[in-house]
Order: sequence, then C-alpha cells, then structure tokens
Amino acid sequence: AAVSHVSEQTVVPAVTAAIQDNLSTTLVQHVSGALSQGFNAVQQSALAHVNKTMSSSQVTSGLSSAVAGAVQQPVLKAVTSAFSATLLPAVESAVKEMLVQTSAAMSQGTAQHLQGLSAALKPHVTAALADLPQRIADASNEQHAALTRQIHALHTEITAVSCASTGVAETVRQELSDLKRDMSDSGSGFSSARGSPTRPVEQEAAPAQTTSEKVMELAKANKYQDAFMLALKSQNLDILMQLCRTIEPSYLFGIQPPPIDPTVVLSLVQQLANKLEVLTDIKMAYLQEAIMAIDPQHERLREFIPPILHKVDEKLKALMALHDGSISTASRNSMRMLSTFIVRILPQQATS
Repeated sequence: AAVSHVSEQTVVPAVTAAIQDNLSTTLVQHVSGALSQGFNAVQQSALAHVNKTMSSSQVTSGLSSAVAGAVQQPVLKAVTSAFSATLLPAVESAVKEMLVQTSAAMSQGTAQHLQGLSAALKPHVTAALADLPQRIADASNEQHAALTRQIHALHTEITAVSCASTGVAETVRQELSDLKRDMSDSGSGFSSARGSPTRPVEQEAAPAQTTSEKVMELAKANKYQDAFMLALKSQNLDILMQLCRTIEPSYLFGIQPPPIDPTVVLSLVQQLANKLEVLTDIKMAYLQEAIMAIDPQHERLREFIPPILHKVDEKLKALMALHDGSISTASRNSMRMLSTFIVRILPQQATS
C-alpha cells in the first residue's frame, strides 16, 4: 500500500511530465515540419497555377475588365464623396481666406499710398492755390492787353483803308481838276473870261505845315506807324515825300517786327504810285521795299492787293514806254524788275 501510494504521488507525475514534454516537442516539430512542407507545396502549386492562368490574354483581359467594372463605381463614388466632403470645402475655405487677406492687404496698401501721395501733393496744391489769384489776375491783364491790341490793329486797318479810299477819291478829283484846267487853257478866250480856278492855298498852308511838323516829330520819335498814317491821311504828297526822304526805305522795311501795319504799307504803295513821273527815284526805292514786304495771302487784304498792284504795274509800264529822257537808267531798270515781280505774284493771288 505504501509503495502504491508513493508510486501515485511521485512516479506517476514524473513519468507523465516526461512523456508530455517529449511528446510535445516531438509532435510540434513533426507537425510544424509537415505543415511547412505542405504550405510550401501548396504555395508553389498556387503560384504556378496563377502564373499559368495570368499568362493567358483572355484571362488577363477578362480579369482587367472585371476589376475595372467592379472598382470604377466605388472609386468614382469615393472620389466624388471625398471631393465634395473634404477637398472642395478646404479649397473654398483657403480661397476665401486668401481673398480676405488680399483685400485687407490692398486696402492697407492703398490707404498708405494715398496718405503718402496726399502728403507729397499737399505742398504743391497749397502753392498752386496760393498763386491762383495772381495767375487769374495776370491772365485777365493779358486778355485785356490782347483785346486792346486787336482793337488798335482794327482801328489802324480801318484808318488805313479810309486813307486809301480817300486817296483814290483825291486822285480822281485831282485828275478831273487837271482835265478841266487843260480844257480851260486850250479854249480861246474862255480861260480869260472865267479866269484861272482859284484854290484856297493860303487857308490850307497853315494846317499842312502843322501836320508836317507833327509827322516829323513822330518820325523822330521812331513812331513810324503813326507818322505814315498821319502823312497818308493828310492827302498831301509833299508831306509824304518829306517823310520818305527822312527815313531810308531799306532801314524802315528791315526792322523786325515790321513797324508799319500791312494796311498802311498798301495805302503807301497806292499813294506813291500817283504821279510816278515826279520824284521817281525816291518813289521807286520805297515802292520796291514796300511791295516786296506785302504778303499776297494776308487774310484781310488779299482781295484789295491785286487791283492796287495791277494799277501800279500799269503805271510802271506806261512810264517805261516814255523815251523822253526824263527817266534815269537806274529807275527804268528798277521799274522793269518791280513790274516783273508784280506780274509774278499777281496770278498766285488770283488763284488762291
């Protein structure tokens, strides 16, 4: 009984433990080796089968189509869902934040730029505003002076045209008077019966002398415009020729700007052409300078220039036709040159 009891308590557990350890180790190793060999064999068989199957184009095409068909809708749905749920809100939020930042930066930059620009322009604007009353006053003065000059020029032209018209009338009156005197002298007894026509020479002598002195004073003061206007207005050829003798024509018409208005020059040409056979040399010297100074395209005189120059040309040709020795060779050459010049500019004026 004791041996049996000891055997149950000691021998049996020791033997059981030894058997379990040995069996477990041996069995595990055997089963693990068998399973590893079986798995390797299955894996190699599966790989060979898969490689054989995948090498077929029909299987590959069918598999690709099946995978594509099976994956397309889920992938598209997943991408759409991700785009709508994640990407789009993120992009929208980022863009909105960027616009807010850009707007704030632009507002700040614009404000700073305007502030700097205002600070830079303020002194200039203040200075301009300070000078504005003076500029307005200067502009008003300039306009007033310009208007005064225009009024004076208009008055000068009116006076010169009036002088020219009066000169024509005086010329006609003088020619009629000479014609009557010639007719009176040619009639027998008629001249003695009526007597020679009397003229108020003594009454005009004092005014003519006074006018002559005033003309000379104006010329001495270099007021050539006023001097020639007064001489032309007097309708006294002696006063005009005295003034012409005083002033050298080349000097007078060489001054810049011209000291004589174009209307006065045209009136001077018209009066100097009367009785060209008297004091021919000095008249020709003035006519040459004056006619060359005339602008045929003058805005207000171009309609008056051709008839006056045409009349001068007629008188030049008539005087050149005389062969009585009263005209010097120099004057005759001057007449020929001046007539050629007039003929050359007259067609230009007529066709303009």
